[in-house]
Amino acid sequence: MPFHLGTHKPISVKRASFALRHRFLLVLFAAMFLALGGLRLSRGTLFAPNWHFQVDFSGAWIATGVMLLVLSFVPLSWIEKAAYRLVSSGHRRGKRLP
Repeated sequence: MPFHLGTHKPISVKRASFALRHRFLLVLFAAMFLALGGLRLSRGTLFAPNWHFQVDFSGAWIATGVMLLVLSFVPLSWIEKAAYRLVSSGHRRGKRLP
């Protein structure tokens, strides 16, 4: 219908997808961060300057890898619920989450 009487045009909501290939890429990035941080830490380098001459901590590389690894195993529905709670205040009025 080219127009809608008294209302706005209905908007279809596209649900996000977190396909298996995206999770696999996230696991690969996590493994890369863990390997590089562990390699630098095993050589005794706790921190070193990067190409911008800013301090780069080896422990931060490992922590980033752990965070990415945990994030790859979290179901997408949990992320959607958390994002819904951050964006809207509907959960305070007793509304059910989608």
